[in-house]
Amino acid sequence: MGASAGSRWMFGLGLVALVTLGACGSPYPKRTFVGTLDTRSERTATLPPNASACTGTTCPSLPVGPDGSCNASGFFDIPPTGGARVTVEDGDGKVLGIGTLTKGTYQPPAVRSGGAPYQDCRFGFSIPAVPRTHSYTFAVAGHPHLATFSFGEIKERRWTIALTLGG
Repeated sequence: MGASAGSRWMFGLGLVALVTLGACGSPYPKRTFVGTLDTRSERTATLPPNASACTGTTCPSLPVGPDGSCNASGFFDIPPTGGARVTVEDGDGKVLGIGTLTKGTYQPPAVRSGGAPYQDCRFGFSIPAVPRTHSYTFAVAGHPHLATFSFGEIKERRWTIALTLGG
């Protein structure tokens, strides 16, 4: 005998749901990742080998501007004024999202576990519309693979990332 009207209706509803999910992609919402990058230096800024501003590959940096900003991040490719590119990739190296660093703020000197003093410059960033995947790898400017987190770790951190470079 034929199918009842109710079962035909349920089949139709299931088919509509399947087509809708296929058209819209993943049923998981894309997330905005927010985070910080702390750059740690021993009061010197590393410069590219062809830089003419200083002798060798380092030059002294003044730690703090009058507004509390960093005068140097300690890395030639991360300007203290912000703007360096932050990327997040999946496990296959596909770029999932891009953000930029905000202006750095000075963090007072601290002492490493080995006893050498360092200072931090802290930058913020936001990466919008990042889709769900198994793992997320973060890079900043010319510094690949700063950190990798699983989906579970990112979710547990409530989509907030803390990265450190140097030190």
